Amino acid sequence: MLRPAAVGDESGHRAALVASFLGWALDAFDFFLVVFALTAIAQEFHTSDAAIALSITVTLAFRPVGALLFGLLADRYGRRLPLMIDLVFYSIVEVLSGLAPSYRSFLVLRALFGIGMGGEWGVGASLAMEKAPARLRGVLSGLLQEGYAATFQELMDGTRWENYGKKSGNEKCRDCMVHCGYEATAVDHTFSSLKGFAETVAVTLTGKL
Repeated sequence: MLRPAAVGDESGHRAALVASFLGWALDAFDFFLVVFALTAIAQEFHTSDAAIALSITVTLAFRPVGALLFGLLADRYGRRLPLMIDLVFYSIVEVLSGLAPSYRSFLVLRALFGIGMGGEWGVGASLAMEKAPARLRGVLSGLLQEGYAATFQELMDGTRWENYGKKSGNEKCRDCMVHCGYEATAVDHTFSSLKGFAETVAVTLTGKL
């Protein structure tokens, strides 16, 4: 029977760290794609933005299920095999989400993706931290979280903002990526600095620019 890596076993910690980082980054990439394309997906399924937003909530709600399920598997069979199974699982679900024929099937697939998403972080982080030198575990655990931030920034940089918002002239996406009822560029303003974030919070609370 396979066992989890013993604490202090530092062999191969770089590979474990990179694998966990990339797994988390790809997880986040799929999750944020739905957020960015929410209105377009709603139009594809002839439903409301709120219905697609519900799928995002469902994804997050099922993350603890994945964390519990794959955590138990990792404790029983070791970290590597459950992590590999989880990566294949959420990759397949990710592809199927893009091929979903109806909103109902899309909602089910996003729930399954949430299971894979929850499983990846717990098992991946455990594997990486068990392999990492003890003196570096605090810093490296924070580095793993950057997989999420790096993915979001990549999507921000790669988005053609002129195709979104009311000024774009694109009727299909005139309301895409609207935060607090304003243009899509508010997203970049919000996350580019602490000042921008504070201003967006103020707008959200007061309803005034």
